[in-house]
Amino acid sequence: MFMKIKITKKGSKGLEEFHKKEWAHEDLAHYGKPTPWESWKSKHFTLEIYDNNEIAGSLVFVIIADVAYIDMFIVARKKRNKGIGKLLLNKTEEIAKKHNAHKIYLHTGENWEATTFYKSLGYKKTGDLPNHFFHKDFIEMTKFL
Repeated sequence: MFMKIKITKKGSKGLEEFHKKEWAHEDLAHYGKPTPWESWKSKHFTLEIYDNNEIAGSLVFVIIADVAYIDMFIVARKKRNKGIGKLLLNKTEEIAKKHNAHKIYLHTGENWEATTFYKSLGYKKTGDLPNHFFHKDFIEMTKFL
C-alpha cells in the first residue's frame, strides 16, 4: 500500500479540523478532560530594548498551553551588566503571567556564564541536554511564575 506524504509550511485546509478532532481524544486520555484547542496555539512575542536609538538587547519567546519558552535572548556585549537582561526577563515574565503561563523555561549552555545570571533571577536547572546544539552540552532552566 502506498501512502502519500505531503510536506507544507502551513498545513492543508482540513488540518486544523483534523487536529481539533484527534487531539480532543488524546487530551481526554492524557489530562482527563478536553482542553481548549486555542490553548495549544502558540503565541509569539519579540521584545527589543533600545539605548540611544540602538538595539541593546532582544528576547523572543512563545507561550503554548500556559507554558512560556524563551527561544532567543541576547544583550549586546558592550551593554551587559547594566540591567538590560533583567529588564527583558522581567517584562517577559509579566507578559507570560498576563497570558496565564504558570512557568517559563529556556535552554542554555551547561557551563556558560549565563547560568549564574538566570539563577540570580530565580531560574533552576530542571534538565540535562547532552550532546545538544553543535554537540555541546546544554541544560534546561525553569522558573515557576
